[in-house]
Amino acid sequence: MPQKLVNELHKQDYFVDFAKAEGIPLYDDFHVDLLEAKTSYWDRFGVDGAWVYLKGASALDAAYILNIPPKTSTRPQKYILDEVVVVLDGEGYTDIWYEDNTRIRIEWNKWTLFKIPHNAFFKHYNNSKERIAKILSVTQLPLILNASRDNDLIFRSSHKPKEFLELIKTGEYLKSSGIMETPKGVLWKGYVLNNIASLELPSSKYFGSRGTGTRGVNLDLGPGLMAHISEMPAFTYKKAHVHGPSATILILKGEGYSLMWYGSTKWSEAWEKVRIDWKPGVLFIPPDKWFHQHFNLSEEPARYLAIHSPIGHIGEQNFIQIEYYEEDPEIRKMYEQELNKRGLKSQMRPELYQKI
Repeated sequence: MPQKLVNELHKQDYFVDFAKAEGIPLYDDFHVDLLEAKTSYWDRFGVDGAWVYLKGASALDAAYILNIPPKTSTRPQKYILDEVVVVLDGEGYTDIWYEDNTRIRIEWNKWTLFKIPHNAFFKHYNNSKERIAKILSVTQLPLILNASRDNDLIFRSSHKPKEFLELIKTGEYLKSSGIMETPKGVLWKGYVLNNIASLELPSSKYFGSRGTGTRGVNLDLGPGLMAHISEMPAFTYKKAHVHGPSATILILKGEGYSLMWYGSTKWSEAWEKVRIDWKPGVLFIPPDKWFHQHFNLSEEPARYLAIHSPIGHIGEQNFIQIEYYEEDPEIRKMYEQELNKRGLKSQMRPELYQKI
């Protein structure tokens, strides 16, 4: 294996210092089960929370989780970046505003996704009398914090972006396009999307090329963070692929595993390799330039949400896909063995492994 050379200066990550100073747990392995993750009181929000800064983040993205007690709200927050929020459990609402007399309210429940625009105030409320609300937020705070090292710039800026200020004043922020076919593929545009785990996904040429029977939709969330939803049929798996950094993957439905490896197109010859077993609530990030591949062991379709930086970070210029007929034979062998353990049978047709 080639030796890794690390510049000691480059090992300094100011986001890590910032996160640790917040006094809450910091999860920094290859993956984390968000539904089982331990949290502690976070003074910034006034509720329990934890940071998630996984090995694949490449100093670009981080996430945090909040556990909001019944009939409780968080303290108001504001900072210069946008963030994408996914409700993992519970029901409630979030108020967003730039000016006190103009605000919008987003009603949410389990598997609602919404975006908080940059530099807007926001406050989460748990409506339930009995259940804790669990919220995930994905942010590019590591990128801007390492670039600026200026907390005042990030948390005390008075800038009010005209585009979002107008959308909130008019209420247009709550509207969306619905799923539509465009020259660039299947697309949804908006800022609030409910039921992302059960949203009906159309078939399309692009997502179909990513794996047999795969469906999906790209989510245009405006400037900043982007996302897509992908789903694979029961007892199938997607094609291995590699791209640049910053794709935070959250499992929404199904059970299975993902392989991530580096140093070769073949899993069996990789210098480094990781297997992640997953179910709903598991989150992971494939590291920069690592191949990764997703396998469904469920009797139902498996679905995930990927939240990522603007496409320049992971764009097509960095994308490589391994077709089924090119993949390491160990991949298919491992998958069929996993199914056999459970008394199940693969739905991967033999012709998929033949070059046409």
